Amino acid sequence: MATYTLKISSSSEARQAAAAKGYNFILAKGVSSGGGDPDYNTAWIVLKPNEMTGTDTITWTDDYYANFSTQEFKNKAKIVGSGNDVKMTPGGEYNLDKTGDLITDPNKEPNGTAFHFHNDEGYALEYVPILKSLNNLQHQVPIWSASTGVTKNGAIDATPVTKVRVWLGKYEQGEAVLAEYATIAVEFDLTTIFSGEATINDDLSDWTPISDNAKTIEPNLADTNEFFEEVDLITVTTTFTTALTVVSVGYLTNKFLSLFDRNLKPSRIEVSAPGGFTLKVTFSQPSLSVANAGIDQYELAVNKALLSAQEDLDSGLKGEKWTLTDKSLTVM
Repeated sequence: MATYTLKISSSSEARQAAAAKGYNFILAKGVSSGGGDPDYNTAWIVLKPNEMTGTDTITWTDDYYANFSTQEFKNKAKIVGSGNDVKMTPGGEYNLDKTGDLITDPNKEPNGTAFHFHNDEGYALEYVPILKSLNNLQHQVPIWSASTGVTKNGAIDATPVTKVRVWLGKYEQGEAVLAEYATIAVEFDLTTIFSGEATINDDLSDWTPISDNAKTIEPNLADTNEFFEEVDLITVTTTFTTALTVVSVGYLTNKFLSLFDRNLKPSRIEVSAPGGFTLKVTFSQPSLSVANAGIDQYELAVNKALLSAQEDLDSGLKGEKWTLTDKSLTVM
């Protein structure tokens, strides 16, 4: 069995920022089902900010187990198996017998690298396979649960991939993850290099530096409409490089809203008092049609409206420069 190591670095400022937002550091292992892109649908290892130091080293070995449940897991549900544990072999064929025991299928030879789950031994109910792996403490913890149950005479396969994704969010270990967009993620490909390193920025906006076998993953709402249905607010924060004047504050307060397209109208605009530097634009109950384009669509809309405002000689924004410094999602 291969041994893997990740080093996750964070400053005290980054950990304080995470704690203030109620975020934990989430590690999830990739599992592919049906040959598609890997899912990261379970919080495998969770590090709380107050449990971390400057650099935290996480080491584990790949060793897989499975059990099952008779219920599907929704976002943030605790993934708990109701059946027996079975040690997994790559290419193994696993069945649920009529007594409700997960067994290695005696009638099928191991095939390929995936784990194959069947339901043709007389078990009456659909069952949801749960794949587990060892964490950094050598405990068996869930890394994946099937999105649907295995029906009678049906089958589901699961292929662990040597990729690990890390981000910050409000999950606990063993909870079902529906891709969360609290922060940018970093993904490590450990196929040929069994280690990786990354440092989260103080403001949680990026990971830098990262090792050569890692890449950052931007928050992207297009990954899942189901999560987006739960989002009530999207707020885009803009910081100006020079202080706002009485004229520019008045314009942003009273006229800025009219510069947005009809399908992307903000519900609230908050502007710093004269002498301040901040504009917050909030969109409520975002539509799925816009969600398909991703959260960046909202930043683009704010930037477009600001450029239009700058062209208006009455805006007081001529020559002003700005940066879109933050975006946040709120589930009420």
